[in-house]
Amino acid sequence: MSSKDIERCESELEDAENTARIGNFGKAAKKYLDVVEMCRKVEWNDEAAKAFFLSYLYPCNQDVKDRKDLLETGSLTNFFNNASTLPLMKVVAYMPGGLYGEFDTTRILTEAKGTLYMNAGLKAGSVEEAAKLLEKASECFLEIGGAPLFFSRYISCLKRRTTGNHAALECEGQIEYINGRGFVEVEPPKAVEYLMAAAKAFRAAKLREVWQEVNKIISGLRATRKCWMCGREVQGANHFNLVKADVGRYFEKILVDRKEDLRVIEGLLSIALCRPCYTSIYYEADRIAKMYYDMAMRAIAELAAEVRILAAEVRRLAAYAHSH
Repeated sequence: MSSKDIERCESELEDAENTARIGNFGKAAKKYLDVVEMCRKVEWNDEAAKAFFLSYLYPCNQDVKDRKDLLETGSLTNFFNNASTLPLMKVVAYMPGGLYGEFDTTRILTEAKGTLYMNAGLKAGSVEEAAKLLEKASECFLEIGGAPLFFSRYISCLKRRTTGNHAALECEGQIEYINGRGFVEVEPPKAVEYLMAAAKAFRAAKLREVWQEVNKIISGLRATRKCWMCGREVQGANHFNLVKADVGRYFEKILVDRKEDLRVIEGLLSIALCRPCYTSIYYEADRIAKMYYDMAMRAIAELAAEVRILAAEVRRLAAYAHSH
């Protein structure tokens, strides 16, 4: 190697650093990638590895600057897939959010891996797959612990500044929520157990709105009614309907006097119907309404035909009168 090669390599590395310093991360990434082979030629393997790392990290910074989601653009995936092949090291870098300093690449890659696991888990096609991926994500975030995450504010699955511990709690909440969702239609009490665990995790993760929304779902699942028609007790607001009816004081008194379950009514203007009873009435009413609709359409068609006949007769008589 010649001194000119070394000087050129130093110059190119400085140029790439200066480009990143002014915030042109996309251009800086290309410069770092271009200088990788130059560093290898002068046997600066450590510098070559750092340049390679930054060449894939800085497109993430550029997406942040352009207010793009790092998961949607694929920059975070591309960074992890390429940078994870490098030996572990420390690198001086600009991180998303304006942070600058020396960082352990293990820390950055662990966060990227956890984020990708979390995103994949939330999009998984089965409960088992989702739970497995989210558990892996939680393990990654727990390794980071109470330290703030670099990328969390700029990715769709977190969307906020948060710590590793809070992100892990969110993953745990999602696991419980996904498990509970599978029991909502078939076993509401079991769904409530899972969703209560989810709400607890979301609350600990400082996700107030999510926690409150899950609590609303739990309240609905805990609701019980007795069907006015069949008398069966049902649990879960999605398994019964409150329909308008003239209950009145008289029927309320009958229920009270007979010590019957008052959950069959809602005040004096509604009764509770379980889903099968409600839908049977709905479908029968729909069938009858369609029958009358079809009858009305046939009658209208017959009247229209008669009107056309009469109109034709009127035109014929008018033409006859005009000709005579």
